[in-house]
Amino acid sequence: MLKKILYLTLILLFLMTTLVQAADLTAAISISPETIDLGTISTGKIVEQFFVIKNEGDSDLVLTAITVDCPCSAFAYLKSDGDYQPYQPGNDIVISAGTSLSFKLIFNPELTKYRGQFKKYILISSNDPQIPIYKIALTGEIVSETN
Repeated sequence: MLKKILYLTLILLFLMTTLVQAADLTAAISISPETIDLGTISTGKIVEQFFVIKNEGDSDLVLTAITVDCPCSAFAYLKSDGDYQPYQPGNDIVISAGTSLSFKLIFNPELTKYRGQFKKYILISSNDPQIPIYKIALTGEIVSETN
């Protein structure tokens, strides 16, 4: 009887340790660069810039939304085959623990009437408990194309 109690105690201890360790697993977002400066952009030009999102945590990082407060921007991410896949709002992107994913920002000044210097923010929503919404500053200046 004592062996059974000891055996059950060991099993319970093992299960409790496993559950506590699993509860400590979290995703942790890191983005480089933290600011994107597009420089001076002529209205007739489309500009592309790249940034990397890394999961420095020990469980999957789930990106639930990538937005910018300007209709002049779109995003794509690098697939395993080497091609960029356009980001579709509403589709989660999963980055495994310890890995990173390259993103491309496509900026088209023709899609906004604004001219001059600007500062916008790219907002990246995720399951990171410490930084649920990560902000990347997006700066530049839009000038009218000269002929």
